[in-house]
Amino acid sequence: MYYMIALGVGLGFIAISLIVGELEFDFNFDGLSFLKPTLISIMLVAFGMSGLIITPRLPNWAAWAFVADFLAIITLVLSIFIAFFVGALFNKFLFIPMHNAQNTSTFDIQAITGMDAKVIEQIPQGGYGKIQYNVSGSVVSSPAKTVDGGGISLHETVEIIYVENHTAYVRGK
Repeated sequence: MYYMIALGVGLGFIAISLIVGELEFDFNFDGLSFLKPTLISIMLVAFGMSGLIITPRLPNWAAWAFVADFLAIITLVLSIFIAFFVGALFNKFLFIPMHNAQNTSTFDIQAITGMDAKVIEQIPQGGYGKIQYNVSGSVVSSPAKTVDGGGISLHETVEIIYVENHTAYVRGK
């Protein structure tokens, strides 16, 4: 009975999350990364499924009462272990890598000062063009203007001098 409830609650939360959208209440306690509702629902599903699968089917005889109680305790302990194991696997191989990938996709725009870039849209004299550069393994493009107001032709390599209002000010190399 308890296994069915845990399975139902876990699947219900997952279904609601899929229908309504991600219901993520991200609790960031140091070392307690398992306190995420999505991960808890996965653990509830694992607990419920393993409990339903492992629960022994014994005849309803009075002689089996002691054995049934003992096996129920073993099933509960195994189901809890399996739930935490599945939760740890999901956390280590899915949630943590996704969180790390999300954090590495952003960068400080001022950190590109001094980097080389390639002109991908010609920068006309006194006007704006577009440059492309690599940051943390990602190719990024941004609007660019020359520092001295001159023009730079397509495919030229430039140096990013500074960034202001999301525009890179560059100088030809």
